[in-house]
Amino acid sequence: MGGYYAVKAGDPAAVGVAIREHYLPTQAGTAIPSTIEGQIVALADKLDTLTGIFAIGQKPTASKDPYALRRA
Repeated sequence: MGGYYAVKAGDPAAVGVAIREHYLPTQAGTAIPSTIEGQIVALADKLDTLTGIFAIGQKPTASKDPYALRRA
């Protein structure tokens, strides 16, 4: 939805695509973001999540990985 809002607000189409694609890949074997902007935002989002989880001392393990961080 954020991608649509960005385009509607006047942001370039590439920004809208990057916002929509930053969740990709959703699981192993699925598509990655198609644009360099989307790839950068997706990687930054995953690194931010991992950094935050490790910063609070919550190392992901096989039995405790509610956000699928080991895959990220």
